[in-house]
Amino acid sequence: MISLNRLAALALTAVFAAGVARAASEDWQPVEAVAAAVSRLIEAESGDGRLRVETIGLDGRLRLPRCDVPLAAQLHNGAPLTRSGTVAVRCDGSKPWRIYVPVRVSRHRPVVGTVRPLPAGHVLGPDDLALAEHDTSRLARGYFMSPDQIVGKELRRSVGAGTLLTPGMLVEPMAIRRGQSVTILARGASVSVSMGGTALADGAIGERIRVRNLSSARVVEAVVRSAETVEVLLY
Repeated sequence: MISLNRLAALALTAVFAAGVARAASEDWQPVEAVAAAVSRLIEAESGDGRLRVETIGLDGRLRLPRCDVPLAAQLHNGAPLTRSGTVAVRCDGSKPWRIYVPVRVSRHRPVVGTVRPLPAGHVLGPDDLALAEHDTSRLARGYFMSPDQIVGKELRRSVGAGTLLTPGMLVEPMAIRRGQSVTILARGASVSVSMGGTALADGAIGERIRVRNLSSARVVEAVVRSAETVEVLLY
């Protein structure tokens, strides 16, 4: 049976040990403060609040003297901000120190994807598309941030539901088809005439195709302006 004196001594010992541990912890810089300095720097450099920063190898048992001034941070060697890098965090106080923290950075934004499976050749409409957040730092092939950017474009290949759309997946739809009757506009600095013609190739708006002038049987190169009109520039 433990005496009252013994219990009191044990209690005093526990209180003393807790006080020593607390005093010791107050001598060290919290690792969370180092991580926060890294995050603030990267967000300031990018101007983007959607960044997520992961510090690599920042051990919670790290012992750095507590800094008596705000921590300073900068990208190591002035390297540009990318998906990964190193941030130098330093204390310029009475007990100076410096530490290099490897980081991984992800940048999350809403990007355009499909809401259902779509076949090759499908012309995209507003109901085909939706926004979803993704790490755009990993989308090396590009992406779109608004459905308005791609409504009316044509799919090169079939895609599944939830597919993130990239520029390489899309083409301008064909406005004119080979063999189609077209109106040829010929415009110069002071003259403008129109005549009938036949398209000799498929063409999207803005593309150049060969057309045959029905009056002269001459083949010319013209720019597709609409689903029925091509233009020959005379100047």
